[in-house]
Amino acid sequence: MVNVGIIGCGKVATAHINALLKIPEAKISAVCDVDEERCRKFAEKTCANAYTSYEEMTDKENLGLVIICLPPAFHGACVRYCAEKKINVFVEKPMGIDVSDCRSMIEVCEQNGVMLWVGHMQCYSEENVIAKEIIASGKYGDLISINEVRTCRYPGPVSPKWLMNKAVSGGGILYNFGAHTLDMVKYITGSKVVSVQCGVSLHEEGTENAASGMLKLENGVSVTFNLMGNCDVNRYEITLYLSKGEIRIIPRQSISVCGANGVFETISEASEEATGKSWQYLQLCDVIEATENKEAKVGGAYGLGIIQDLEMLYKSAGIM
Repeated sequence: MVNVGIIGCGKVATAHINALLKIPEAKISAVCDVDEERCRKFAEKTCANAYTSYEEMTDKENLGLVIICLPPAFHGACVRYCAEKKINVFVEKPMGIDVSDCRSMIEVCEQNGVMLWVGHMQCYSEENVIAKEIIASGKYGDLISINEVRTCRYPGPVSPKWLMNKAVSGGGILYNFGAHTLDMVKYITGSKVVSVQCGVSLHEEGTENAASGMLKLENGVSVTFNLMGNCDVNRYEITLYLSKGEIRIIPRQSISVCGANGVFETISEASEEATGKSWQYLQLCDVIEATENKEAKVGGAYGLGIIQDLEMLYKSAGIM
């Protein structure tokens, strides 16, 4: 049994808690948030002890794992404190506020012999797993390029105020959604980014709410993306272009494929709803198991790589 502490009781923490409650090998022992009332409600839901200070929580509780759901600017200090207490750490994505912040997290975890996971989740998407298998089969030829389109209102009507404060969030839609784009690309292709081009539009608060760009991968695959947070249409689609066909993904909804005839066939639909196994559940099953076998599927080095790519994109856009 792994005693788990949750640090930060917002929307993301809710998803993690719902997943942990389905894992018999995990026990939510403590929750922490500076908002005492919000923390109390989370504690009542999980029968956990409530704290307004993660320092106090980690001092008093016998924890095998902490899950950090704070804004990115606070990840580094929290990770370092917990690691020095010899507690394994899962930190939400994006990993940190910048490359040096991420490197310091990796270093302190290594020095204290604790495991570090970063909350990138594209490898737990059933649609992505299927797409990767189709590409590997060679049935539809070689992967040539990837295009992602994501449109919405960013920030949304109930988004936290810190989301568009770069000093706290690390950046706008590119930092938040772009981290998912990079994660998806790295997982599906198994390749790394070698060059980038990017342009952004700034929100009135000074952080970007729209970004378009192109990535060139080491294996020759090209990637284009459009992250538009300035329209009322909610759309999230990924198209994989192969030499003999196409794969279309609507994340968490469906995946379809066509050959040279251009006729699409749905391969999987509404997988998460059908199985009841969310990506958070699959992710945390891996994390809990890894506390025993000491293998982090998505570790600190991976999270650092995403931040390095994001910094390249910002430099290309001329805002870093």
